[in-house]
Amino acid sequence: MPENVPFDQINPENLIGSSLGTPDPSMLLGYLLRTRKDLIEVLSHNQQLHYLKPDLEQTLANVLHSLPADIDEFVSGILPSDKQQIWNKAIDNFLQGKEPSEFYKIFSRRTVDPDLLKLEERWHFAVEGINDGLWDWNLIKGEVFYSKRWKEMLGYDESDIGANYNSWESLLHPGDAANAKDKLNRYLAGESDKYIVEYRFLCKDGSWRWILDRGKIIEYTAEGKPARIIGTHKDISDRKAKELTIRKLNERLTLANKAAQIGIWDWDPVKKHLEWDENMHLLYGLEYGTQKITTDAWIGLVHPDDRHKVFTFFNLLAHSEGGKEIIFRITKPDGTIRHLKSSGETEIDPEGNPKRMIGVNYDITEVIRQEEVIRQNENIFQAAFDHSAVGMSLTSLEGKYFKVNEALCRILGYDQEDLISKSFREISVPDDLEQNLQYFEQARKGERDTYEMEKRYYHKSGSIIWVYLNVSVVKDQEGTPLFFISQVQDITLRKTAETKIKEHLHELQRWHEATLGRENRIMDLKREVNILLQESGKPPRYFSVL
Repeated sequence: MPENVPFDQINPENLIGSSLGTPDPSMLLGYLLRTRKDLIEVLSHNQQLHYLKPDLEQTLANVLHSLPADIDEFVSGILPSDKQQIWNKAIDNFLQGKEPSEFYKIFSRRTVDPDLLKLEERWHFAVEGINDGLWDWNLIKGEVFYSKRWKEMLGYDESDIGANYNSWESLLHPGDAANAKDKLNRYLAGESDKYIVEYRFLCKDGSWRWILDRGKIIEYTAEGKPARIIGTHKDISDRKAKELTIRKLNERLTLANKAAQIGIWDWDPVKKHLEWDENMHLLYGLEYGTQKITTDAWIGLVHPDDRHKVFTFFNLLAHSEGGKEIIFRITKPDGTIRHLKSSGETEIDPEGNPKRMIGVNYDITEVIRQEEVIRQNENIFQAAFDHSAVGMSLTSLEGKYFKVNEALCRILGYDQEDLISKSFREISVPDDLEQNLQYFEQARKGERDTYEMEKRYYHKSGSIIWVYLNVSVVKDQEGTPLFFISQVQDITLRKTAETKIKEHLHELQRWHEATLGRENRIMDLKREVNILLQESGKPPRYFSVL
């Protein structure tokens, strides 16, 4: 037989076993190989079959001298696994008596073209290089080739996955199966120009992994129907996990922004396009999604007295000049006036022109109201502090005065300049200081919030004055002591009066005790006289006299 004989020109009569009519390609191949030299020469010199393996000629030459007993083992030895299916299909077509020309188109068009083979090999290497799984579905035969990597990324062994469509379908997550199959069927039916789908796939250990599945039809039948589709599997579980994390963060951010009444704005100064999120519409009293917001509509809601300030701020912000925050008022459609704070950033192009501005608005009306209340309270406190008849002071955690009122200066005899920065220790009478320091330390450590006591101070003149001291601890939001506020009342007159009263009572006690002694002596004398009268036999009347 001459060299380079096309397959459709081979005379079937020269092939032993061609008339057996058996549907088993491996049996036919066995009979053919057992004819040895004549058929081996046909195979080894037929360039239509060289694609099966580069060293096929040498392999077939070796077969001339020693054929294996197991023909299936022989076929697996000289043919890659993905090419065995093609060879079996070719033999099957031959046994079914298909026209040689039809068989040649199915067999050679797909694989024999050297340029096509090179492209296919490059594709295989590229897929393996990026660690993706490979699948190859022969729709005519109903067989699917799944690469080793395709199975490994899911934890399966080579023998765990059958070479069929059902193997893929059975591993789809129930929640993703309908969408995945619909996209595949639409692509095969020509209703979609590409097949790309993401779904969860069942791993051998029972877990689920996210897969990016892509496919492309590379062969069609004579009737124009898909005959072969190849594709890749890419593990995107890590990406999906990150997307889920980002989605949750965005959801939390949206909820946080909504709870904090923070709206996001995005301005394209080139296209003059303004975009607001839902919270921005809520801040301005507008219904989200019902109308397109424009710069004119926004400016119309800004309080007239603040518009010039707003224009100036955003012009400076557009060129990254000046401050990045502004407080202004808006008038909502219902007439309500609210105070908003806006901050933003500007993206500048290489020419120095603003190409994007993005920022936030948040309602600070309540904050401003609270600040006003605080200011009013501070004014009230300051007035009460300055004009109180009771001495008042603010004392540091070290016990030094840093704010005192006139009443306290009057009580202690010092000017404000003299008293400030002095420690209460310096002007306290030592006998009263120990108890005072004990209370002070307990309050400084947060063990008590207030304490009160009566104690003595040294007046600037050197005299001693008595005071009633009431001390409270001022703390921050976390409960940490900041300073002390003290109220001091002069009780020197009261203490002096109490001392004199004690002295008078002591004197009265002495007089009472002296008088009581005399009365007791008289009673004793009476008893003695009565006894003597009784002993002398005097009449009872003398008793009444006595």
